Amino acid sequence: MTLDEMWERLEAHQPFADKRGYGPAWKQMCQDRTRQTAEAVGESLWEERNWDAAWAAWSAGWAMRDVEQVSKWLDEAEAA
Repeated sequence: MTLDEMWERLEAHQPFADKRGYGPAWKQMCQDRTRQTAEAVGESLWEERNWDAAWAAWSAGWAMRDVEQVSKWLDEAEAA
């Protein structure tokens, strides 16, 4: 699965998020597509006891963190 596919699948969850009351935060996360927003939404959902949605948001954050790390390693390798 590519990052774009991951975000598309998360965006497809929007109607459910709206129905469950966390639609605005979910929409913002899918628009921003950043680690920071995904982790913040995950924390908020966890506190609200929306376990599955929290794990999905955190997983998106972890994926973005991995991309950041790989980008950093590649930049360092090119600079060496």
